[in-house]
Amino acid sequence: MTESSVFDKLVARLSSDERREMLSRIEKSFRELEPPEELPEPPETVDLDESYREMGLLRRLIVMIVAFFTGRDRLTVVETHLLRDLRRQVAAAMPHGFDTTHDQMRPKAVEDFRELARCARYFAGILGRVMGRDRSPFVAFLVGLHTPSTQRRLLEETDPNTIGEAYPDASEHEVKRRSVAALESVLVDVQPASRQKVYNDIRVLHHMMALSSFQYDRLVAAFLPVAGGDAVPVPVARVSRELEKLASIFAGLRVGPSARLLEALSLFEHQDQLDSADVEIEGIVQADLEAASESYAAVHSFGRRYPLTELVRIATNSIHFKPTPLPGGEDWFIQWKNFWMDRVDRAIRVRETDPHDETGCCCVARALHHRDVSGLPAVRA
Repeated sequence: MTESSVFDKLVARLSSDERREMLSRIEKSFRELEPPEELPEPPETVDLDESYREMGLLRRLIVMIVAFFTGRDRLTVVETHLLRDLRRQVAAAMPHGFDTTHDQMRPKAVEDFRELARCARYFAGILGRVMGRDRSPFVAFLVGLHTPSTQRRLLEETDPNTIGEAYPDASEHEVKRRSVAALESVLVDVQPASRQKVYNDIRVLHHMMALSSFQYDRLVAAFLPVAGGDAVPVPVARVSRELEKLASIFAGLRVGPSARLLEALSLFEHQDQLDSADVEIEGIVQADLEAASESYAAVHSFGRRYPLTELVRIATNSIHFKPTPLPGGEDWFIQWKNFWMDRVDRAIRVRETDPHDETGCCCVARALHHRDVSGLPAVRA
């Protein structure tokens, strides 16, 4: 009952004309905060044979000579040349340069990692909640933000009381069958574009959770081996595991959070204040959106300035590394469906035990039946 209660209370609190107007004003203001562009794709895996064929005649000759006199495989020599080129590219791209002789990040890089940790951990509190005990109701709420018409149909068409009123002679078994059939029908009608938007946001949540809980202390400690001392250069081989984890996280953050996701996080966090006359919720939500946008913009900036994939390739002395985004989020549709299936089951049980019980989730839906229950303004994706 807890999950449905969280969802129903939030929907009810956002269903009034006053709340919808408030959110509309926030949405119009939030339009000015443009989302950052997508991060670039991680470099592709290198085909050494193709790289050799693309080399100039002189360079191919040098490769053959080195391979002959050292006894090394020709493609191994090609990889060595490519890694040498990569070091020069990284040195030019890194914000504070890169020591190509010793494969070291400069001491000033420690401040960038500290700033990344600070901005990523801004999201830790609310992420711990929506990725933990309140995950199912949050997923349902987020889907409602992306597809308010779908949420409206689910609330109205799956309500067993509404079905019971439409079919007064139907048995409870028949009422439940019709509720479940309505649920299946609505779910089938969700457009692929809407599903993709929700999936992208859920994937962002997984990767932001990983970024906010990342062990930054290990990276920072590598730059500061002596307590209270000055930062020192850090060989990338010493922190290769940490860099590889960061590369995988940022590979999953190419598409950043939508405006709807940031709004959903703020509304979910402050849901208990939505109907309080003593709280200026509009200002709180607006401040949340601006702070979240700034924090994520800093995260995004780090991802653009630091060539993490290339640093891992240098650290591992392998040109073939390509980061793989973290798993997670693929089951969001099943979670959403299960949430509504459980909600229908609870509503049926309440109807069977006490049709007049005003605490049942079906009664919430019934009270909202003839109102605009979405309570969700049109927010730019």
